[in-house]
Amino acid sequence: MHTCTNALLPALREAGAGSAIVNISSGSAILPGPPMAHHAAAKAALDNYGKALAAGLAPAGIRVTVIMPGNVLTPGADEVRQSFDDAMGVELAAVTADIPPGAPETLATSPKPSPTSSRTERSGSPGQA
Repeated sequence: MHTCTNALLPALREAGAGSAIVNISSGSAILPGPPMAHHAAAKAALDNYGKALAAGLAPAGIRVTVIMPGNVLTPGADEVRQSFDDAMGVELAAVTADIPPGAPETLATSPKPSPTSSRTERSGSPGQA
């Protein structure tokens, strides 16, 4: 992440104010589950990297946004959950049972960052990671 960002920074600075970096995180960064501890740690690091980068690049007008989708019920996500169940012998549904899943139609109404904001966004229902 750091290497890629540093490689692109000269072009972003040249483009000037209004440039943006968007990273995709995960709700597991703030609500980790045992079978995905490594994933949760990496996403938490990405969140903090984004916050620090946003503070450093704000004076140049470069926006940094970290999007943090939560648990969403879609066929693709169901396949991913099933593959973890199969590979790890863990009932992932039991691990995530207390997390209310978002419905795909809520994604279109998720809060959108303003052109001048640098913050973490969450999609889905209230209280959801």
